[in-house]
Amino acid sequence: MKPLNDSQISREIENLRKTYKDLKPSMIICYDRIAMAGKSNSEQRITFDTNISWTTKPLDLRHITEGTPILKSGEVMMEIKVLNAMPMNLARKLSELGIFPTSFSKYGKGYMDMIRKSSGTYINTYQPEELFEKGVVIYA
Repeated sequence: MKPLNDSQISREIENLRKTYKDLKPSMIICYDRIAMAGKSNSEQRITFDTNISWTTKPLDLRHITEGTPILKSGEVMMEIKVLNAMPMNLARKLSELGIFPTSFSKYGKGYMDMIRKSSGTYINTYQPEELFEKGVVIYA
């Protein structure tokens, strides 16, 4: 199968397929994204993802059905991307708002949900309500 176009992502996918010949899709992660970049420094970016969901059927981007939500209705995932250190004014404002760095994987959360769903067993994963009860606000 040839890449759809000559973009960087198409070349990376093609290289991945050549390296791992038996690789095949196992899950689709869908979300709506608002992406912003700094006016004076395009390396400073913020994205806001909503309607994040996962599905394993069908594994065809042309025919995506509704997936299993990763976030609760109305929740938004914010990701801040900076090349080196975060600008001090942004770090200060986030601190004032109680927003601190954390790690979160949309695929990892979807995978853990899929395992839990298929096995019927409880796996200790990120549970927003447990974190909010302890006074912690998580943004990834």
